[in-house]
Amino acid sequence: MKRIGKRGSHVEMMISFSLFILFLMSMFVIIQPSLKEKGDKRAVLDLLSEKIYENISSNMTLTLIKIEDTYFPTKDCIELQGGGWESGEKVVVKNIPGPQIASTLSYPDLRVDWTSDKLLKIYSSPENLENLPLSSSDCAAPVEGSDFNIESIKKEKYAFELNLAKLKTDYESSYEELKTYLDVPSEEEFMFSFINSGGTISIEAGEEPSSGGIYSKDIPIIYVDNQAGIAHGVIRLKVW
Repeated sequence: MKRIGKRGSHVEMMISFSLFILFLMSMFVIIQPSLKEKGDKRAVLDLLSEKIYENISSNMTLTLIKIEDTYFPTKDCIELQGGGWESGEKVVVKNIPGPQIASTLSYPDLRVDWTSDKLLKIYSSPENLENLPLSSSDCAAPVEGSDFNIESIKKEKYAFELNLAKLKTDYESSYEELKTYLDVPSEEEFMFSFINSGGTISIEAGEEPSSGGIYSKDIPIIYVDNQAGIAHGVIRLKVW
């Protein structure tokens, strides 16, 4: 019987190794387009998430005011000044338990319905918050430092539910222009939905295709609802 020498074994090993390398190279050539597409879609999703969050976000200022226990106005409303609200902003006023109080901002004066509440939370923003307007203009004018004190003024940036609704309107009325504005490549398509704090999809724009590769990304956000309530939600983006 003829035996295979060490040289023969070495040659067979080199041939097997070469075939294995060729196999790996073939597999890479096959899957490389898929890997490139996945990377491209992820890059589009990342950029789109940044652009959308920037588009729907704005500042909101919370001014906390404490009315002195000894102060009792003789009129049905009070007029406040010196808080964090600015000219042109919309204002929502709430008491500490949460219900909204009627108010009207005529900068720098903020007129608030007198409800005997001693702690007031005043939310102000350039966004179109839905407040309860106050019809009266004949209000008492408490003096800061003796009748009331501004406990704190805090400004933060939030996503606004109203802006998400506007984004849906833009999506449905001028999709191609919106894609350009959000820097979405012309060959890509996208849709989005908003899941509110109750876990319900309250806003949805677009419809995903029945076939093809769809890539998705969830963006957790802290958002402001129409009455200045602050809650947690999720924006879900899909690209194909």
